[in-house]
Amino acid sequence: MGKFNQRVIIALAVSLSFIACGKKKDSSSVDSAPAVADKTPKAGEQEKNSLPNPDEGDDKKNETWKGNGPPNNKKPGETGDEDKTSNKDKKENSNSTEISKEEIAEMLADSQRYSGAGKDALRGFLTLVQEQVKDEQQRAKNLKLAYNIRKPVLNFNYVTGKYHASLKIENEKIEIRLVGEMKSIASSMASTVQPVEATLACMDSAAGSGGSLCETAVVDLTYKKANAKIIFRTTTVSLDGVFPPRSCLTMECEKFYELLVLSERKSNHSNTLKSAVMETFEVVQGSSGFKMMALTNENQVIKIAGPLANPQMFPELNTPTERALTMEEMKDPATGVLRITQIHNSLKEVQIIRNSGEGDLVLFVNMDLQRDGDRDHFFLKLNRKGHSVRVLIQDLTGLRAAGL
Repeated sequence: MGKFNQRVIIALAVSLSFIACGKKKDSSSVDSAPAVADKTPKAGEQEKNSLPNPDEGDDKKNETWKGNGPPNNKKPGETGDEDKTSNKDKKENSNSTEISKEEIAEMLADSQRYSGAGKDALRGFLTLVQEQVKDEQQRAKNLKLAYNIRKPVLNFNYVTGKYHASLKIENEKIEIRLVGEMKSIASSMASTVQPVEATLACMDSAAGSGGSLCETAVVDLTYKKANAKIIFRTTTVSLDGVFPPRSCLTMECEKFYELLVLSERKSNHSNTLKSAVMETFEVVQGSSGFKMMALTNENQVIKIAGPLANPQMFPELNTPTERALTMEEMKDPATGVLRITQIHNSLKEVQIIRNSGEGDLVLFVNMDLQRDGDRDHFFLKLNRKGHSVRVLIQDLTGLRAAGL
């Protein structure tokens, strides 16, 4: 194969077949991430491996996601959420029904740590809607609900044509499950918890009746008179690999490189990408996160998930990703056949080093450490391939009529 002196760019205009039944816009893998130690290669190692910068010569130093980590050191993962800081617990356990200015400031500061995930103005518009609520305490209640939302999921079932949503409200220690059918651009959703009112709105510019996946959807949730809005997006994604100018040390690296090359050439080889999908959630005035799922024609599955940090606050990151596969992700939804995890497992460490704020990410990948202390590593860029959303209605009456 020779030198890695080229970029591998794969534009995947492919179907979402690997998520055909039980398609999930999933945040269960990550809501946020704590500050982490710098795991980038040391100076000597980087020089030895001749690792190129993803921007071709722009040798900026990677920085850790600084501060307490949004929100308050709550860790990513499937096992649950960490508690808030002791000060936050004291506020939640107090007898006062009013939300203090200090707590409001803390929640607003936390929301600023996260970015959007699309190239449209939807997140900014919905943020403005929440900020324009006239009653100060109502605004605070809405903010607190958004701040406490964890693990939002939106699942579209291609067989029934119904949407299933779920989320956790951390300070209430409850899980809300919603179900609805997209009979029009916007429709109500039934809830397992009361008092809950929820509406699902499809924001795709070509939105219509049910039967097909809505690429950009908004769930409008009211719980105990507090309101929150969550944006879910599902799009195809392109992969761009940037490798050092040397041959791979391992067969695992060689296989991943060939996967990108053969996919770019649209080869009939089985070691090619069948689909690659980016799923994101954005809690308006709350957290945001992503999950990328790729499936090859060998039935190999690759998962990378993590938080979406505000690039203005964190222009360069060094944040670990969540890689654990759920049982659902490891099975073909149509046949129940287990997927192969060889390539997935070979990507030993995957870290987020840049986020555009529009769904585009730069990752740094480390493979197995060799006996001589050397290892294969490369940059992997994820670029979202989104469609346009419909024109936003500027007055609140029209917004409510549209289901938002």
